[in-house]
Amino acid sequence: MPKLPEHGAPEAPSPPMLAVSVEVGIGKTRTWREKVAPTLVRSGLTCVLGVPRHDLGEEIVTDLAAGGLSGQVYRGREADDPEQPGMKMCLDLERVKLIEEALADVSAHACQHRDHVCEFYCTCGYQRQRRRSPDVWIVPHQLLFLERPKFIKPPDSLAIDESFWSAALHGADNMRRIFLGDLIEPREIVSSAHGRTHTNYSKTADLLEISTRVYRALAVEPGGPIRRAALVSGKITADDLRLAQRLEWRRKRNLEAYPGMPLRQVRSAAARIHAHNKKVANLARFWKLALWTLESNAERSPWLSIGNGNALLGSRAAGPAIYMAWCERIHESWEAPTLLMDATMSGDITRKFFPTVDVVHRVTAPMQHARVRQIVDRAMTADMLIPVGEPDQHPNPTRRANVERIRRFIQIRANTLAPGRVLVICQQGLEAALRDGPLPDTVEIAHFNAITGLNAWSNVRLLLVIGRTEPPVREVERIAGILFETEVQKVQPDENGHVRYPRIRRGIRMRTGRGIAVQGPCHPDPQVEALRWAICEAELIQAIGRARGVNRTAADPLDIDILTNVCLPMEVDEVTTWKVIQPDAIDFMWASGAIPLGYADMSEAYPGLFPSAGAARMALRRINLEQTSIESILYRRLCGVSVVGYRRKGSRGPAGKLYYDPTRIDPLTWLASQLGDCSLLSKPVVIQSNE
Repeated sequence: MPKLPEHGAPEAPSPPMLAVSVEVGIGKTRTWREKVAPTLVRSGLTCVLGVPRHDLGEEIVTDLAAGGLSGQVYRGREADDPEQPGMKMCLDLERVKLIEEALADVSAHACQHRDHVCEFYCTCGYQRQRRRSPDVWIVPHQLLFLERPKFIKPPDSLAIDESFWSAALHGADNMRRIFLGDLIEPREIVSSAHGRTHTNYSKTADLLEISTRVYRALAVEPGGPIRRAALVSGKITADDLRLAQRLEWRRKRNLEAYPGMPLRQVRSAAARIHAHNKKVANLARFWKLALWTLESNAERSPWLSIGNGNALLGSRAAGPAIYMAWCERIHESWEAPTLLMDATMSGDITRKFFPTVDVVHRVTAPMQHARVRQIVDRAMTADMLIPVGEPDQHPNPTRRANVERIRRFIQIRANTLAPGRVLVICQQGLEAALRDGPLPDTVEIAHFNAITGLNAWSNVRLLLVIGRTEPPVREVERIAGILFETEVQKVQPDENGHVRYPRIRRGIRMRTGRGIAVQGPCHPDPQVEALRWAICEAELIQAIGRARGVNRTAADPLDIDILTNVCLPMEVDEVTTWKVIQPDAIDFMWASGAIPLGYADMSEAYPGLFPSAGAARMALRRINLEQTSIESILYRRLCGVSVVGYRRKGSRGPAGKLYYDPTRIDPLTWLASQLGDCSLLSKPVVIQSNE
């Protein structure tokens, strides 16, 4: 029997919901675009698609147009305007930011209200999109957690593409706070009647009385998450907290501004109420989260914690602070029959937002024409690869050396498969370090958490996935508590006080059917582990899927190098180690297409590799364990190579020899650019094989 709310009418049943987990590259979004969306549009129904980023949305708009449907990507005022390059969607952003910071309605105070109209109203991108009626609205995930803009019709069908849970988090990276002392500061509630305002002493007293009781309950709490029992023992009720939130919002002051008002006056009006309204909003949020804490089953609040606070700029407040973080729900204005599509879907996380969703079993497909190689000896962490602070600050010299090793590896792999395109996906910090130096023209770089769903690299010849994203244990535990709204199990520190993920034995699945054992992280709390997996393994799967390995043929093969030892649900052709596959000096020189025989000429041609002739000699000795001649090493290792004698201008010593790739290098041009004026002494000799 349906539950009867207070007014007596039965609750409307929840709209149907379906979640589909489909292997990256099989075509879940394409199927929705080509089959589902046209059917909805022909039936006169409004459909909305949620995506993680604008660039993915624009790809879908282009694809919809090819099928005869119109699409429009919703963009906020601060987003770039694709139809006016170099411009933002709003052409008066300073005014908008002032109004937003004052917690006022931007449309009424900046765009149009009665006879007042913004001077850019007819030309800005934001208003332009309001006037459109596309077949399909494509909105960023973040918008789904806010009230639907009125110019987007209520959806008859909502599809959400890719993982969306991170858009729901607030305060996970930068927690909002109030000071405990803010609760007992005098806070007047003003009422209006007949055009006049006055202090409502009764409501003001109600707010202060509740605030004082909550203050007393929390003032004796130790640091850390607030205990639910502290509120209960203080005889604080849910009705108290609801009333306090309503009364707190009544303290919000109105902004006296109108569209077209001189900006100087807007600044002045916003400055008068900005700090006050910001504190009102934070206190109102505190009351809401305190209510959640009281009504939850958790002994300690996942949303509120007490810690030390530093005085805010311009404020005398100090002492203990209450830090707030929370997870929003999908806003009710988007409620509609919903389809969730994600290659790396977590059932636990999905059901947190859609409790009644039916999660379809994962649909997979083999990568028959992709060759996968993975290292098993290193995770390739940020601590190993991403420099921080000053260049000479410890441990940056080691990290920078590791970056250059990665760079040489990329150069060699790219040159081996040239002219094929190469995609490198890594952490953002490593991406920045690699961009600071030279890379082959065929190489493109992207970073984790910015590539989901994109199809731009479906024809690359080589995919290099370097490292992984794995936040610290305590951070993932904290976010899991916010996301699942519960108290989670925590990993205990080891004997040295370090908090690390417990390691368990996992198996890399070989294409031959064998398994290669590796040690991998696993949190003991299932919900924390689900979140850790969604951050780490799921993002690696998304990265590997950018090259669309499941769609390759014998005429369009793909090589994938996974430079991390994370165990993934996929078949691997070869396991190796970073130590084994790191390029040596000969590999690096040959990747550039030419190797001069003498140590002095090597150091002059490759100063970044050999600071001096002595450094070149030592590097070659480390390679040449048999202590044979350099020429013998080159004959054994190189094939399809030409050799020519040369003499540098003014040189009276022995002639030099240059080993080079005739398909990439003109010997005289290369010698002139690297060693100065040289003359060739003979015709090139081609070495056909390395026998």
